[in-house]
Amino acid sequence: MVSAFNYQGAVPDLITRWKYQGMIELTNYIAELVAELAARGKFSMPDHDLVTVIPSHWQRRLTRGFDPVWLLANALAKKGVVDRPLSTLKASKRMPYQHLKRLDERHISSDHFQATESVFGKKILLLDDVVTSGSTLNAAAGALRSAGARSINGFTVAVAQTTSIALDEIAEK
Repeated sequence: MVSAFNYQGAVPDLITRWKYQGMIELTNYIAELVAELAARGKFSMPDHDLVTVIPSHWQRRLTRGFDPVWLLANALAKKGVVDRPLSTLKASKRMPYQHLKRLDERHISSDHFQATESVFGKKILLLDDVVTSGSTLNAAAGALRSAGARSINGFTVAVAQTTSIALDEIAEK
């Protein structure tokens, strides 16, 4: 798993404004920051055949009016950081994470995501905004593995300091 930033300093405010206050224009700003770090060699994207995202549930997209991670993935593709994303997952349940306080309460069952197409034999790069416990990435990775993925690696804009997920844990499960 690779993350561009630690979830500290100005990053939480930036992501909150982008995701929860509807400041869609921050998508390109975040993509530019990520692209600049990648160009300077601060991180490199894991090897992959296919890029996909942690999708927002349809009700959340309807409420927000957009899917922030999907927009970001497309902005990163325009900057040449990743390939154009494909929609290979659907969220079958809403995730109330922003309301949960305790890290040990953050668990997502494997049925939260469903693969929408076969990804048999593919090396997948799975994008999300922030990783806290790794539960979301692991649940989505489980759905992709069930659809035949060869390997799954995660990329997030930010990683919370409380994150204890091993770098290869997503691909190994």
